[in-house]
Amino acid sequence: MDRWATFDCYGTLIDWNGGIRAELRRVFGDPLAERIASEHVDDPDPDPEPDAGADAAADAGMPPEPKADPREVELEAELDDILRRYHTLEREIEKNGSLSYREVMTEAMQQLGASESEKGGLAASLPTWQPFPETRDALTELRARGWKLAILSNSDLDLIEASKSLIGVPFEETVVASQIRSYKPALMHWMEFYGRTLANRRRHVHVGASSYHDIAPAAKLRIPNVWINRLGEHAETSPTRELPDLTELPDTVDELMPA
Repeated sequence: MDRWATFDCYGTLIDWNGGIRAELRRVFGDPLAERIASEHVDDPDPDPEPDAGADAAADAGMPPEPKADPREVELEAELDDILRRYHTLEREIEKNGSLSYREVMTEAMQQLGASESEKGGLAASLPTWQPFPETRDALTELRARGWKLAILSNSDLDLIEASKSLIGVPFEETVVASQIRSYKPALMHWMEFYGRTLANRRRHVHVGASSYHDIAPAAKLRIPNVWINRLGEHAETSPTRELPDLTELPDTVDELMPA
C-alpha cells in the first residue's frame, strides 16, 4: 500500500525567509541605511573602552575579532522587524482566499510602503529562491524508500513549478492555493489532496515548517506530522515529531509509517 509524504514548500523545502528578506533589503535597505546614518551623524566618538577579548587574542598571537558596525546591527534589526510585519500582513491578506499568492505578496509589500514600481518585486523574485542544502538529498532518499511525494502550498501553480524545478525531485501531486481559492491553515489543501489521490489516511505523513499553517491543521485532521523547526520556535500545537531540518526526515517518517 502506498505511503504518502506531503510537504509545505516555502520554509520547508525552499528558503522562504531568506528569499523574502533579500527582497526587503533590496527595496527598503538603502532608505533605512540613509535614515540610520542621519540619526547617527552627530553621535560623539567616545573613547574606546578596553576590550579584554581583543587583549587576550593579541596575547595568544591571534587577530582580534572585528567589531560589529552599530549602524549595520541597527539595519539588520529594522529588516527583521519588517520581515515580522510582512508575515503578519500576509496571514491577514490570505484569509478570504480570493487573491492569488502573487497578489497577496504584492499587496503586503504595498502595505509595507513599497513604491508602485517596487511592490511586485517580491513575487517576481520567488522563482529564484533556493532550496535548503539538504532538501534534494532528503527527498531523493524518500523516493528511494518507496514514498510518494506531494506539495500542498499557499502559492500559485507557475510559482511552485519554478520552485520544483530548482528542487529537482519529482512529485506525484501538487495542490496550490490559487487552484482551490483557499489558504492554509484552512483544511481544503488536504481535502483536495485526498480527493485527487485517494491516499489512505493511515499511510500519510505531513511535513511542514510552520506550526500555524501546517502542523496545527494536520493535527486537527489527525494526520501524523513532522515539524521542521528551523528557527527554534515554540509550537502552537504538539507535532508528532520535531526536527531542525530535513536531514533525518527519511528515518523519521519510516519510523512513523513502516513500509
